[in-house]
Amino acid sequence: HFIGVDSEGNEAGMASCIKENKPGRFLSIEHLGSVKDGQEILEGNEAEAWRGSLENYKFETIAGGTKVSVTLDSLKEYSTYFRLKWPEALEQLKKCCEEMR
Repeated sequence: HFIGVDSEGNEAGMASCIKENKPGRFLSIEHLGSVKDGQEILEGNEAEAWRGSLENYKFETIAGGTKVSVTLDSLKEYSTYFRLKWPEALEQLKKCCEEMR
């Protein structure tokens, strides 16, 4: 589960699974549905539209750090959401990685 708080202050997020993980090189996340108020929603129109979408992260070592490339395989209606949220999420990932060094 990838959980946050929605615009109304309720717990919400995505129900997903790790489809492929090559540590330090590649991560693929397959979406299954959503989570609202602590409950998985894996059935219905919203879940069916979301199910099977993939977020793929490729990590490459470059001079002075790591380059992260992200691709998305989902409905167009979600692409705007991800374009807005990815910079925030990647900044959080960067902070976590730097703290672990």
